[in-house]
Amino acid sequence: MSNNNLEDKPKSEKSDKTKSLKSQQQSQQISQPSISLMERNLQKMRTLTQKLIAPNVLEGHSETVIEQLKQMTLPQPSDDLIHITETLEEAHNMQFVSQTIQIIQGQLQDRELLNAIALIVSHQQLFSSLYIIDEEQDRYIFKLYKKNQRYSVIIDPFVYFSSHLPKYSRSGYNSIWVSLLEKAMSIILGGYDQLVGISLRDSIRNLCGLDPEIIVYENPDNVNQKQLQQTLTLLQQNGSIVGFMQINSIGFNKNQKVQSSFLPTLNQMYVFESIQENKVKIVNHFQVSSHEITIKDITQNFNCIVIIKDFPDDYRGLFINVTTTTHGVPGNNQQWINNPSYQIVINTQNESQFIFRLSELENQDGITGLLLVNQRDVRTFNQNNVVFMTKQNIVQIGQRKQNYSCFSAKIKGFHTLFIFSTSKEPKLVLLEIFYSGRPSLIEFKFKSKPIIEYCIGEPQDSEGLRILRDVIKDKELVIGNFKNQLLNNPNQPVSSKPYNDVIELDQEMACIQENQLQEELLAINLEGKDPQETEIYDFNDYQLTDEGFQTILPDLIAEPVIKELRLRNNLLHDESILQLCYELDKVVGYFTKLINKKIK
Repeated sequence: MSNNNLEDKPKSEKSDKTKSLKSQQQSQQISQPSISLMERNLQKMRTLTQKLIAPNVLEGHSETVIEQLKQMTLPQPSDDLIHITETLEEAHNMQFVSQTIQIIQGQLQDRELLNAIALIVSHQQLFSSLYIIDEEQDRYIFKLYKKNQRYSVIIDPFVYFSSHLPKYSRSGYNSIWVSLLEKAMSIILGGYDQLVGISLRDSIRNLCGLDPEIIVYENPDNVNQKQLQQTLTLLQQNGSIVGFMQINSIGFNKNQKVQSSFLPTLNQMYVFESIQENKVKIVNHFQVSSHEITIKDITQNFNCIVIIKDFPDDYRGLFINVTTTTHGVPGNNQQWINNPSYQIVINTQNESQFIFRLSELENQDGITGLLLVNQRDVRTFNQNNVVFMTKQNIVQIGQRKQNYSCFSAKIKGFHTLFIFSTSKEPKLVLLEIFYSGRPSLIEFKFKSKPIIEYCIGEPQDSEGLRILRDVIKDKELVIGNFKNQLLNNPNQPVSSKPYNDVIELDQEMACIQENQLQEELLAINLEGKDPQETEIYDFNDYQLTDEGFQTILPDLIAEPVIKELRLRNNLLHDESILQLCYELDKVVGYFTKLINKKIK
């Protein structure tokens, strides 16, 4: 008995210690910023997705990821693979050359991917950012995407061969980059067969992470030729990528044979190279040919225009954690001027594109938002709680969507960005600023603190821009919209309004008083998060096979939060879906209820 009592004491002490540790952990968790249910589910989705990825693929494009890949040991190639340089006799000829580069399709129907490659290779800076050569070990690292998520993959130069040539796609001039790029993409997507049937838009997204604008028209008479000429001139000045395709049957242009000496090959990408007056020079990388045609030839012989405008290398990012204060909303009282604010000085002659995004890191009540003012200082009077600024000074107020506020603007000169919140308690938020232009010409200053830490680097170092493109429904903010300008549009110039560098103050000084701006802020869409959105697991278009589905099935069964599971456009048989329903029915007994839910 005494021995038992002696043994019981340590157990009780141990339990007390355990309780104290748990209480400490709970108190620490309370003090730390809370993570939303959506963020946790996104993390779980990534964990499940990672199980479907090959071991030589890592998430992200950071230097740490690249170093991990360089240290990785690849398995020995099988007997049915041949070192590609033994046939093509040139090991590292992947550099961009200023001439047409032949793309040869192999025994795989992946024309849309090859059309996307033809576009990307036309831009030297973008193409060279896709890969890194590890010459010491004769390996290659490609930085690609899958479902808007960045991945890096390391491969060796061994590919399948047939009749002394690569079995799949290749390039001419004894170059190997098409074969290697196709192999890298097949590994990320889960096999060469997964490259078949992917759309042109998704192929461009998978290669460079950019969202193209694709304009398809049925009647060439609907295209405004003058507007098209002006648009191509503008895109050429901005260094954008443009391609033309004939994606319908040849009957589209059968009536135009007499009018045009140029007839395109069906479903082949013709890349825009230059324009001078009415003459347009285009290049075909499949036929190693160059053509000079007119604007009318483009409208009569093509029915698809592809535009890629914003390149990651053109954007820089600034990311700051901010704790909002309780000084109120602009227009409430003169104290709102003491809210966290940033002074932005753009020392260029031309406007620069800025994207501002404010994300809530704590699940608290209250409205959080942004206000951009185009002047160096905002003046206030203590009398009557009046803030003086002209109507022209208010550039834009960030529109709130779910748990973030976001807007885009072209600005130059002196601007001030204010962060405000109606929460009674301080709230932790993340401010993300993306801008195009040279970092040396843009200066950031923080008014409330003497020093801030910010990082100017390549956008592939952060997921911010990728997330930004995903969540903004109005794509015009980021990539523009030329479709409305080209189709059935009056002849008018595309150029933007000239920026007035001299700020002209309103003669009446447009006093913004207590309720005026407050009403504008409250008129913004302020609906909260959809609670059901946090319970959706979206595996649409993952090209899941039954084997891959079996890999993540135990995790799906063990996840109690899922209320909607999306599995559209996968390679699953009915048995796999029924097995999931059967297993869930064994666990929680709602087979009929689950069937009535959305399993797409």
